Amino acid sequence: MIQGDLFNGSGDPAPACSAAALEKVDATKLERLTEQEFLLFRDGTIGDDIVHRLQLLGLKVDYLSIRPRVSELKKRGILVPTGTRRINRKGNTCAVLRHRDFL
Repeated sequence: MIQGDLFNGSGDPAPACSAAALEKVDATKLERLTEQEFLLFRDGTIGDDIVHRLQLLGLKVDYLSIRPRVSELKKRGILVPTGTRRINRKGNTCAVLRHRDFL
């Protein structure tokens, strides 16, 4: 017996979740990705640059998903300020951060 909710109209198995859910990246993965991206910038960078790089890699991320990850990494001491500031996408100045491995 075939259950209707397990198969679509063509007889193929239906996906376990929606396409939108498949494209989502959870917060832990985003945090790891953010940290790895900061390792590419020896002199430091800002979160908006990380967003732009991840978007170029084809990930569906936005500024509101990466900026909190940057703040969390900064609170834990993984990212440290370089002492310089840059203007972000919104026109505000923000601290340029670098990974603690480059101190």
